[in-house]
Amino acid sequence: MKILYSKGNMNFKPKYRINLIIYEHGGKRFVRKYISEKRAKQHLENKIVNRQLVMKSLPDINYPRLLRKEKNYLEYEFLNVTAVDFLIEKSLINKNYFEIKKYLYILIKLVNRIKSKRVNPYTDEAFVKIFDKERKFKSKKEDCTWIAIYDLIFGNLLLDKNGKLYLIDYEWVFDFPLPKRFLFFRSIYYLAVYLQSLIITLTSKSFVCYEILKDFLIPKDWFDLFNFSQDEVKRYFYYMVNFQNEINIIQHQFDETVVLPEKKLIDYKYTQSLEEYFANALSTQLDQLEKERRAIQVLYENEKQRAKDYKIQFQQSQAHNKNLEFILNNIKSAKFYRLWQVYCKIRDKILKK
Repeated sequence: MKILYSKGNMNFKPKYRINLIIYEHGGKRFVRKYISEKRAKQHLENKIVNRQLVMKSLPDINYPRLLRKEKNYLEYEFLNVTAVDFLIEKSLINKNYFEIKKYLYILIKLVNRIKSKRVNPYTDEAFVKIFDKERKFKSKKEDCTWIAIYDLIFGNLLLDKNGKLYLIDYEWVFDFPLPKRFLFFRSIYYLAVYLQSLIITLTSKSFVCYEILKDFLIPKDWFDLFNFSQDEVKRYFYYMVNFQNEINIIQHQFDETVVLPEKKLIDYKYTQSLEEYFANALSTQLDQLEKERRAIQVLYENEKQRAKDYKIQFQQSQAHNKNLEFILNNIKSAKFYRLWQVYCKIRDKILKK
């Protein structure tokens, strides 16, 4: 087995830690998702259930074949197909803005194909627990997908040269309604996060953007497809922060000041060249690696402290056991002494006779 790629997230809570590797064996490539903690076994099993739910909801698209199921891992076929977010990045670099809309409509059509209903998601306690346990926002009826396929982002969608569409991840699927506009916002938001340096580089009168969060831009054409209000931006951003806190060890507070009261139209350049974009992209990757390093360091320190606590508990237990042993020996000694006294009295009586 030759490992070509590996990925994991040590910031996830232990019960959610599933690692991914792409490996080569016998001239073929495979994808394996395996648990790094025994506590993640249920989460791995959930992937099989999620797969069935998603395939039932979206039967007209394609999925990688599940080749093998074991207690600690699932193995899938490797798809040598391009991710849609990469296709959008390529179109941006070539300034083919019209082509990007074609890719955006792929997601819109996909979400609209999921069975939906107009309901109040706040009537489902499972939704409230994950996304708004403080009930910060007013509940109302809205168009919701009948199940929550939270992984519908452009990085999880693959598109081959013949237009064949694949969904490759369905880790987070929930059996409760989820607002469709929230799904759209999350997908567009994470696409903009992935391409932020390039978006900032290209911003101009021919590529106008909105600043919806502090120093965060989304292309106007993308945003206008959905016409999100800033109240919606605040609400959906709050949902995303709560979800991350639900699955991660490191917790984040929602900062309302990050969301601008009104979106700003930006039509001037932030940076001067694509060279700066690539430099910024490298810097972003380095920042992400540093964040992961800090998360691993926190985890290591926690485990180190836990080991110290176990050592202290063990030492205390040993001392307690020694104390019990000492008391038991004293009890035994005292009991033997009393028996010896009784024996001596009986012996003396017999001798006197």
